[in-house]
Amino acid sequence: MSRILIIEDNETMRTGVTLVVERMGHEAVAVSGGPAGLARMKEGAFDLVITDYRMEGMDGLAVLEAVKRERAETDVVLITAHGTVEIAVEAMKKGAADFITKPFPPDELRLKVGRVLAFREARQARERLDEENRYLREEIGERYNFGEMVGRSTQMQEVFARVQKVAASGSSVLIYGESGTGKELVARAIHSQSSRREGPFVKVNCGALPRELIESELFGHEKGAFTGAVRQKKGRFELAEGGTIFLDEIGDLSLETQVSLLRVLQEKTFDRVGGRRR
Repeated sequence: MSRILIIEDNETMRTGVTLVVERMGHEAVAVSGGPAGLARMKEGAFDLVITDYRMEGMDGLAVLEAVKRERAETDVVLITAHGTVEIAVEAMKKGAADFITKPFPPDELRLKVGRVLAFREARQARERLDEENRYLREEIGERYNFGEMVGRSTQMQEVFARVQKVAASGSSVLIYGESGTGKELVARAIHSQSSRREGPFVKVNCGALPRELIESELFGHEKGAFTGAVRQKKGRFELAEGGTIFLDEIGDLSLETQVSLLRVLQEKTFDRVGGRRR
């Protein structure tokens, strides 16, 4: 149930709108003018204000501006007369949620009110979700600095604890899991927690590297090492120096290349193709 304020100086129209709103199951508060409506708003919040445009002393646009100034979250529907569509357009520009043109049947009013309240509920749900996500990111970020990784479950807390533990060790880490489970997120979280956080994070999609160029891409090559090697090139391992290298889909590499990688991981050295040891 929503709380709706009706501002209308015509008694018959005010009574009719009030009955429609109450039959929809909402609480209706009806007043005869803008000043009285704003006074009621100071006594308590309303979800929606339905106001006539043409009223003595304070017209509907002035009411709209005052409502948005005092309670920006309150939606406003403006009632206009024939020939005042331009007024309705101006009201929409100033923040009105919708407008309805006189004369109108009860069904049209029900449709307009229902639509505005549905949009309002969806907007509030989205805002609550955004706020919850922001809170979770801040809460987790303060303790873990895990970037896009969020979660309150026991399993996620175990992941966070392991990330912290291995990040402090400086050891090579094997991250395994099905495609799409967030292995890169974990790798980035380990990097951000480690002493190498100020260095580069270099991602290598091993499955996408051409077989004949794998060693050149990973370890680099010297000028003249093979046809087309017109200049020295640094490999991904050199580019990651002082930081972290993430080898994604490492199982797609040939056994020969995996042996070369094992030496790098064990001895912390490698040879550029056609060149010297690093």
